[in-house]
Amino acid sequence: MVAGSGTIDADGRTGPIGGIAQKIAGAEAAGARLFMVAADNCSDTIDLDTGEMRPVRVETMHDAVEAISARADDHDATLPTCEDPA
Repeated sequence: MVAGSGTIDADGRTGPIGGIAQKIAGAEAAGARLFMVAADNCSDTIDLDTGEMRPVRVETMHDAVEAISARADDHDATLPTCEDPA
């Protein structure tokens, strides 16, 4: 299962939201294993215990679609993380 939260503007760019720690915890409890994180929220996720959840840094909706596709093809695919340089 894939989850995510944030905003998306008319050009497909993602934007930050509040309460991301709670949203990630809720998604993980519901069984999600991949969580799309708007790049502007990355600083809010660095020290979180995400359990088996893999947070994925996305700057655009296109990034999110590519990450989901890559994971569908290979569950061990290298995906952008919040620890990666922007």
